[in-house]
Amino acid sequence: LRVEALVTHEVFTIVAPIRDRAASTHLKQILAEINANPSGNALLPFGKLPMVHFASFVVFSDPAQEAEAPLLLDHLVFESCIDGPFEAYIDALLQLGRQTLHELFSGCLGYDTSVASYDGVRAYIVAKRRKPHLLHIGSPGLRVDHIRAGASLRRVLDQELDDVVKRGRSTDRPLDLMRALRASLKAPASTR
Repeated sequence: LRVEALVTHEVFTIVAPIRDRAASTHLKQILAEINANPSGNALLPFGKLPMVHFASFVVFSDPAQEAEAPLLLDHLVFESCIDGPFEAYIDALLQLGRQTLHELFSGCLGYDTSVASYDGVRAYIVAKRRKPHLLHIGSPGLRVDHIRAGASLRRVLDQELDDVVKRGRSTDRPLDLMRALRASLKAPASTR
């Protein structure tokens, strides 16, 4: 496999200070609706974005600071790990939920609420982007669909091998059948 053919993974974080407590409360309400069904909600259905490994919006706040340090701001944090380039993901995200992103970032400092345009929301996201200094990629070179397909194949193979033994078509244990299949396919053995 050529290096150019490998999938690029991007990990990034958007960190935006929230204007005030009222905005923070409003953002938490929006996020509660999204979190009720992250992949299929009406506001920002991440399940429609096949390149997403994970995505998370969180309002970071400290209830104790409200009394002790009321001037400290809450922060809206958006983290995501994706297949492919950041720019293509942000474009797909904006196509899917520009209005929701506008509403979320409208509660944040530095966001021009008069510019709900695609370019305005995009510019804010790009400006707030932070890349990690260190990251872990669990399956280098594999896209989300490859990982899901591999897990699905494993479940089907496990079930089929169990059924072969249960139906008496083999006296070998399922694990022994799996090892024989690996050997015949010259597939590397699991390290666990």
